Amino acid sequence: MVGARLTDRDKQLAWLRGAREVSGALDPKFGYRTTVFLGLYGGSKYLKSRLEDIRRQDNQSFYLLIVDNCSSDFDRDKFEEEIEAINLTPGRWQLVRNPTNIGGHGSFQLNLDLIPSEWITSMHQDDHYKDDHVSSHLLAMSKAEHNVLTISSDMGSLNALGDQVGAFPRASWFIPNSERHEVFVANVAMQIIPYPALSMRKNFAQLDLVPWHSAAFSDSELSLRSLMEGRHVFVKAETMLYRENPESESHLQGIEIRGHSATLGLIRVFSSPSFLSFAAELAPARRAVFAKKLQHSIQIRLPEPEKARLIEALVLEQLCHAWGYHVSETIQTLSDLFLSKNQSYSADLLGGMSKLIARETATESPPTLAPSR
Repeated sequence: MVGARLTDRDKQLAWLRGAREVSGALDPKFGYRTTVFLGLYGGSKYLKSRLEDIRRQDNQSFYLLIVDNCSSDFDRDKFEEEIEAINLTPGRWQLVRNPTNIGGHGSFQLNLDLIPSEWITSMHQDDHYKDDHVSSHLLAMSKAEHNVLTISSDMGSLNALGDQVGAFPRASWFIPNSERHEVFVANVAMQIIPYPALSMRKNFAQLDLVPWHSAAFSDSELSLRSLMEGRHVFVKAETMLYRENPESESHLQGIEIRGHSATLGLIRVFSSPSFLSFAAELAPARRAVFAKKLQHSIQIRLPEPEKARLIEALVLEQLCHAWGYHVSETIQTLSDLFLSKNQSYSADLLGGMSKLIARETATESPPTLAPSR
């Protein structure tokens, strides 16, 4: 079924892929585990520095795919000259120019067909990557179980001028463990999986689950989908420095569009069959707390109360359904929501189920105590 879906997706994208300009090739015979994907837009001023980062990697067992997103400063001859200057073996590198600007996420998705490796390791044009960046990811990949879909390492910080500064606290530092439901809840509130320091399995990326055209929530939506389908591994090592660039794609989004995009993205995530399955996997003893934490995370992500209440209602309905209407706290919260809308019919139905749960709990036999001696 997945194979058929991917074949259909390839056909749908053929009109864009056929219009790309491509030079070089990635030769599968090398058998490298990962491909470094370097996306560029107006990035000619950064290319030499990123290629130097690549040349200095202490493990060179990777392919390199450089994709320009139809920039006005693209110069194929100059780019090829700079790539050849770092002495990459033919078959290890490929240079592509997209036929139009399709955004960073779109550029990544469009060019997956060129990647011969199992994993893809991102590099962003204006960040700096330390010598052990790829090797740290390769080590994590070698240990990853089949359900690990994404891997990230820690990020240091550069200011807008490219000078190293003290790293801002990262939300991932404060998560007590990497259990996927806990990471999911945290990622609803804010993006905690650092995409500039990310590696992803190609077979997950190929599912192409997130619309390309908005940069305002695509990273978060893809993170949430990866956590519903599998696991994320945090590598506790700082392997790159992230530049706080006010001209970057993510920084150009206004507050209004960020809220709009997050609302649409969360609707897609919480309405998906994957979310029902993901919620159903949670141990019964953890379900009520999970629902409450999820509501709180939605309120953090969506400061507009009307949008937050809409998404909370969707989540509560999905959770009640996924859990067979057997978590009384979540049922009561959903019932209260209906009452706040002056709708008693659904509230009465939910109240009846809540009373049934209470009777069931009251009639459960208490544990038998061993006789004292």
